[in-house]
Amino acid sequence: MSQLFFMFFLLLSNIAAGLAFLLWKEDALPAKETPRPACDVRTFGLVCSLAALLALPAAGLPESIIYLSLLSLLLGLTIFASRWVKHLTPAASAVALLLLVYQGFFLRPAFDGIKSSMLSVTGVIPLLLLTCGSLAMGAELLHWFGRKQTEPRYIWLLRICLACQLLILALVPCAGENAAPALQFMGLYWMDTQLYWAGVLSTGVSIGLTFMGKSTLPFHFVLIFFSMFCVRISLARLYFLIQ
Repeated sequence: MSQLFFMFFLLLSNIAAGLAFLLWKEDALPAKETPRPACDVRTFGLVCSLAALLALPAAGLPESIIYLSLLSLLLGLTIFASRWVKHLTPAASAVALLLLVYQGFFLRPAFDGIKSSMLSVTGVIPLLLLTCGSLAMGAELLHWFGRKQTEPRYIWLLRICLACQLLILALVPCAGENAAPALQFMGLYWMDTQLYWAGVLSTGVSIGLTFMGKSTLPFHFVLIFFSMFCVRISLARLYFLIQ
């Protein structure tokens, strides 16, 4: 159960992080070129951050929970306040980046009790997956909230992030005997996890659906968030397994 709550924290906080990154870009555009995103998007970011905050205590994490809680709360507040103070969107993006880096640091794979270095290929994989997923979810939500627009603004960003996620997920189990032990362990564990395979398949199908027009928007909206759920529960289970 603690893994599930931790996964919900990762999913919800990453949604808020993705929105923070893209709202900064939206606010940087000239007002004549595009209207500022609706309040609904910013409120959604606040709600996700607060919900993540509520899920975190049940995850049974060590004292590091304090920092994750503070970053999640600060992220939601800055996203919401940027509705009135435009210059807060860079601050929200900075908090989002700190939160993702801290989560990536927290989720580094380990082997024989030794954590991988954040500067190693193995250590950076969780951070890359969290970042790609955050941007993809943020792009999908802005796509959803702005679905009345003729052409979605971040469709190529969505496709690139999904493609990067799929590439990482596909390559990790291919680690050979010369790879770091932690990377080999991660690949073997994921290959025996059904949700990992569900994440791989749903990510691949999601990429294809983004090329099929607005009629498939509800389907790839659900499928993208399902794939992000699968990736994060795979990371959460691996984290709890090595503790």
